[in-house]
Amino acid sequence: MSTHPRTQIRTAAIALLSEIAALGGRVTGYRVDPDYELPSLVVSIADAGEGGDMVEPENQGKGNEEMHTVSIVIEIRDKKTSGMDNALDALCLAVEEKIESGPAPLPEPEEGEPEPAEVDTLADLVHDLTLSATTMEIEGKDIEQEVGLAIMKYTGYYRITRGSRGTII
Repeated sequence: MSTHPRTQIRTAAIALLSEIAALGGRVTGYRVDPDYELPSLVVSIADAGEGGDMVEPENQGKGNEEMHTVSIVIEIRDKKTSGMDNALDALCLAVEEKIESGPAPLPEPEEGEPEPAEVDTLADLVHDLTLSATTMEIEGKDIEQEVGLAIMKYTGYYRITRGSRGTII
């Protein structure tokens, strides 16, 4: 059974952004518990009404390919402190640099070890990925621990072949 393109894109984004040392591996594809250690990062695909995963109208019913516009939402959370804005800005910069540079190169295998399997990267899956918006806010004003939140929205496109929806081309 193939995997939906949104799942493939989200998985590739999580793998890429997990390389940001300041996050200590706290990168997920689901909403986190408020007790989760901060800073943390959540990767999701926006709903279609918010520019999420939409089939481009000029591609409906034409040929064997469909082009989809996709919006990847990255939510960065950190403790509210006097330096929170600077901390969130630094994490946003780390995300921007990581998305622009791509994944770290795989280490060369030791003699006699097999080559690592090729894995689709975010750049392989989504074309023309561009930062389209960043917003900052305070979350949890009604609870004991307020949290700073930076929301970054990246937009790009992917293509699939009709009849093989789980394969991004």
